[in-house]
Amino acid sequence: MTAAGSTILPLHLPWESWRRQRMLIAVSGGCDSVALLHTLHAAGAQRLIVCHYNHRLRGRASGNDARLVAALARRLGYEYEGGAGDVAALARSTKQPVEVAARHARYAFFATVARRRRCRPLLLAHHADDQIETLLLNLFRGGARAGLGGMRSDTVRTIDGTPLRLLRPFLPLWRRDIEAAATAHGWKWREDASNRSPDYTRNRIRLELLPLLADLFQRDIRSTLRRTADILRSEDDFLRTLLPERAPEQLSVSALRELPLALQRRQILQWLQER
Repeated sequence: MTAAGSTILPLHLPWESWRRQRMLIAVSGGCDSVALLHTLHAAGAQRLIVCHYNHRLRGRASGNDARLVAALARRLGYEYEGGAGDVAALARSTKQPVEVAARHARYAFFATVARRRRCRPLLLAHHADDQIETLLLNLFRGGARAGLGGMRSDTVRTIDGTPLRLLRPFLPLWRRDIEAAATAHGWKWREDASNRSPDYTRNRIRLELLPLLADLFQRDIRSTLRRTADILRSEDDFLRTLLPERAPEQLSVSALRELPLALQRRQILQWLQER
């Protein structure tokens, strides 16, 4: 549903009364999340809690990001929650890529704030470009239909035992449209130099692979990929309806064999995820 009242960028939120809802919002200090915060404010959001996690990956620049977000929250009249951690050390100790360790640390922080504040909705500034990058990442990692459908605009994810309701009001929008609105309104944000680093897989998809595909096929490959994600997501929604909401305590091999192969796989995955 598109929320009424915003003349800046359209907001896609699932309920009419969201302006009075208490919600967390993740703000990195980059263009997308700053634009989301300004747009929500202009549209009348009253009870936002601005959350910023400092990954400490860029030295003084990371600290400047945190200060910008804290000052913006204060200027707009919202509460602020800041967190920080040594993500590089976490990546080394867990033998994870830095991107993965950063995401885990960030969401763990959001879950901690959600528990303390007793607030489950979390607004994220993911957009259509993020969606197609996610589709390609999941494709090359061997993802199933659910993963190839990309992110959802409204979903629940449990982090450290805490269910967070993830809301992505900008998911239908392209990055260029968000940046154009931010520039037109004179909003201040900080560019993260690591977004252009070839050390991160998502960056190489955005900066190298997608331009290569567009040149190869001589067409707007991004719109095609987004449409593919939309189709796969709707088909995944249908397949979900063919199985019970919760898996049985014990799986019956004979009952599984009666199901089509696609549903067998989904039933087993559902059972494993619920254990």
